[in-house]
Amino acid sequence: MKIFSWNIRGINGVVGSFLETHLQEENFFSVLGAVAPGWRFDNNYSEAAGGRIWLVWNPSLSVVVYLKTDQLILCGVIDPASGTDNFSDMDIRGTFFSWSNKRPEDPILRKLDRALCSERWRDRYPEVVSVFEAPGDSDHSPIVVSFAELPSVRK
Repeated sequence: MKIFSWNIRGINGVVGSFLETHLQEENFFSVLGAVAPGWRFDNNYSEAAGGRIWLVWNPSLSVVVYLKTDQLILCGVIDPASGTDNFSDMDIRGTFFSWSNKRPEDPILRKLDRALCSERWRDRYPEVVSVFEAPGDSDHSPIVVSFAELPSVRK
């Protein structure tokens, strides 16, 4: 399963999110139809003006949204083709706090973002880690999923 988080750069997974879109709700369907046609979706317009979070997924998956706030959408994702999996946090490297309010005079740091994987995925790729990099201009740290070099397979 490929998962993406897109801050307006590209789309290629089966579950993903668009963050800090700053797009008015009346434009949601036209933009979503252009970037993810045929996909299922949810958003947090009901909780945050400007819809800060869009959750999108391929229709082959089942997604249940448990909680929506102005800061998060908590959901469960089931891929009927792969059976049931228990998701847990991946091993972490890099910056511990993944969000900052970017105010040097009154700093607030939080661990808001997570990288999850299933037990089956962890068994298949035991060396994988999530690397939280320095946030740069964003208030969130980019998350890079890093694999140990995998051996090539000759055919």
